[in-house]
Amino acid sequence: MTLRLMYDNPRRGQRGLFCVRKIPPAQCESVDLSSWSLAAVGAEPIREEALERFIETFGPYGFQRRAFYPCYGLAEATLIVSGGPRSPRISTKNLQKEALEQNQALEVVTEDDAAQRVVGCGRALHNQKIFVVHPESLEACAPGELGEICVAGPSVKPRSLRKDFRRT
Repeated sequence: MTLRLMYDNPRRGQRGLFCVRKIPPAQCESVDLSSWSLAAVGAEPIREEALERFIETFGPYGFQRRAFYPCYGLAEATLIVSGGPRSPRISTKNLQKEALEQNQALEVVTEDDAAQRVVGCGRALHNQKIFVVHPESLEACAPGELGEICVAGPSVKPRSLRKDFRRT
C-alpha cells in the first residue's frame, strides 16, 4: 500500500493529512509501519494537530512518533534547507495570533484561542544560509519579525534569488 502523505487545501477549510481522511482502517489491517524510520514533513506550515492525527491513525499499525522529521525545503533547493536532530518530541511554540497578524512572532505560554501553535523546522543545514527579509525592501527583519524566507547555499539553484537580493 502507498500512503499519500499530502496535505489538504487549507483554503478550502481542509486541514491535515489527506491519507488520514481517505484511508479506511480496514485497508490498514495488514500494514506494518514499524520499520518506517524517517518521515520528512516539509509542509508550510506544519500543523501539530495534523501530525497528532497521523499518529492516532497509524500508530496502531506501528508508526512511531520519533520517525517524524519536521524540515523545510523549497523548489529552488535540491533537497532540504533546514532540519534538526531527530527526536521523539516535536518542537513547538505557542505564538500570539494577534501579533502574527502584525507580522510579529510573540511567544506566549497560553494554549487558548488567542495562541497559534507552530512546529519548528530546525536549523540551516549543509552550509545553507537562511535570511528573513521584508518582501518589499529586502532588508533583514529584526528578531521576532515575520518576513519572506530567502535561502542561499550550495544546493540552491544560483539564479533563483531575485537580482536585487543577490547584491546584499
